[in-house]
Amino acid sequence: MKNDAWLDELVELGATATPTTVIEWADHREVVMGFAKEKLESLLLS
Repeated sequence: MKNDAWLDELVELGATATPTTVIEWADHREVVMGFAKEKLESLLLS
């Protein structure tokens, strides 16, 4: 890319490359940061 300034600005605003998964049910929401395989499995299989 010629101009990576937009990426620098996103990082300054707090963006990260950390994957985030949001799982929603009718009565609540769970947010899982990173590659938390065990946490994701327990939420999805419960």
